[in-house]
Amino acid sequence: MAGPSIEDLLGIRPLTTLIQSFDETENPQNKFFTSLFEKGEQARPPGDGFRWDELVYPRGLAPIVGPDSPHPRAARTDLKVRSSPMACIKLHTDVSARRLFKQRAPGRDVADAAAVIRYELKNLRQRIAKSIEKMCARTLLGKLVVNAKEFEGSEVEFTVDHAVNTYARKAPWTDPATQIVEDELPNLTDQYARDSGLLPTTAIINVEVEKDLRKNEDLKKFCANNAIAPYVLQSKTVTTDLLSALGLGGLRWQKSIGYYSDSKGGLTRFLAENKVIVLPDEPELPNVLGLALGTSWVPRDLWGTEGQLNWVEMPAGYCAYSETIKSPAGIRLYAEWTGLPYVKFGKGILVGTVE
Repeated sequence: MAGPSIEDLLGIRPLTTLIQSFDETENPQNKFFTSLFEKGEQARPPGDGFRWDELVYPRGLAPIVGPDSPHPRAARTDLKVRSSPMACIKLHTDVSARRLFKQRAPGRDVADAAAVIRYELKNLRQRIAKSIEKMCARTLLGKLVVNAKEFEGSEVEFTVDHAVNTYARKAPWTDPATQIVEDELPNLTDQYARDSGLLPTTAIINVEVEKDLRKNEDLKKFCANNAIAPYVLQSKTVTTDLLSALGLGGLRWQKSIGYYSDSKGGLTRFLAENKVIVLPDEPELPNVLGLALGTSWVPRDLWGTEGQLNWVEMPAGYCAYSETIKSPAGIRLYAEWTGLPYVKFGKGILVGTVE
């Protein structure tokens, strides 16, 4: 009995090898920082590199003149041209025909070739997503370093520095006696507004900073005079939702909880324990952050004799394609992503070291 066609099994676009039906759902842990850049400016550079403009806004006042006076000339917005290669992230895996049609599929009692393909593609996509998330987190902190140490197995090396603003705390937030509400947060938000000219809206922390806030005596005192104080004082942790409801610092608080592992199984947070990142409101993000997405090309028909003669351009961002293999018989799945997160306006990001 004939098995399913490759086109039906993989959801392949007619006359190509591009897989259209792979799982596009994302683990929220892999998308926290990535989603911020996706809300920023979107670029589609035609080549393997990318050039963008960093903005420098004049902060002076406009003059007041008489009704018949000529218009004084204003300085134009300064542009600093930046460039970098884009990151090309690629993975592949081989799936034998025996695994497709003989072995029990994950979550099934019987063989299910389509389910096996979905799981394998999702695994490739999530691994790529973790690399993208780390790139976005490092870019937001001001420095993206790409090499084999930072991204295991990498073959290329490049560094992109971004002149983001930094905040140095007066006293460590790990000390319960530090005046976080009365002193630290007003200084943090005032510096952001002063240096950027934007309204500080979002604060990003991780669980370690959240624990420090929970233990802080100044915050407990602040909660005692707030209508939702009982919920805060009785909760096991001061969640970011509660911090936002309290109006702490006039900020909307968010927490990064994502991890990635190395080849030895060691886990590392995408956001270091002692950082607080301040950003503007979402409508301002396209003026502060950006994400460039590139495309690449694959043979149009990998199982035909015309495989090397016809080509198709992949869509920007994620894509997947496949080819049949002979020993052992099966399918090789490819997944890749080409792009680069970047910063347009460095003063629109404030990175505080609070440990």
